[in-house]
Amino acid sequence: MALCTKLLMGVLGSTLLLAGCGNRPRSVPAAEQPQMPTFELDTLDGMRFSSSTLAGKVVLVDFWATWCQPCLEEIPFWNQLQQRYSGRSFTVLGITVQSGWADDIKSDIERLRLEIKYPVLTGNDKVAEEFGGVLGFPTTFLVTRDGRIHKKYVGQYAHKQAEIERDIQEWLARR
Repeated sequence: MALCTKLLMGVLGSTLLLAGCGNRPRSVPAAEQPQMPTFELDTLDGMRFSSSTLAGKVVLVDFWATWCQPCLEEIPFWNQLQQRYSGRSFTVLGITVQSGWADDIKSDIERLRLEIKYPVLTGNDKVAEEFGGVLGFPTTFLVTRDGRIHKKYVGQYAHKQAEIERDIQEWLARR
């Protein structure tokens, strides 16, 4: 009987803990709007990409992994944003982490038949940490024209895409 009680209490406690997690915000405005880190990373084609090329643009930086199903599900929406707003000083930038080398990532993209219409870079733990940390996937940051991190979006959740698009429109409207 004592074992059943302990098991029931453990399940109940876990349920309450998980229920409380659902109330946490999934997007967090950057309190002090830190500057986006400067970095140079390789593209999947082996070219160097410098963060300095993003100056003056609103940028959606998506940290993702090729094994992350929610990450893969977001790619079509990122493609839509890239297509819809690229003429307005906006870009999406994908940074793959924990997915192997560029050849591994390219192979996964081909195998999964992913169509990605924005730059994809091979990332590392250092750049993820400099952005403020990536504790799960997908983790996405919105960077303003002046290079400041406006907001961090963590995971996949209801209304995330609408929230991100509203935030992009807001920052594109500012001059």
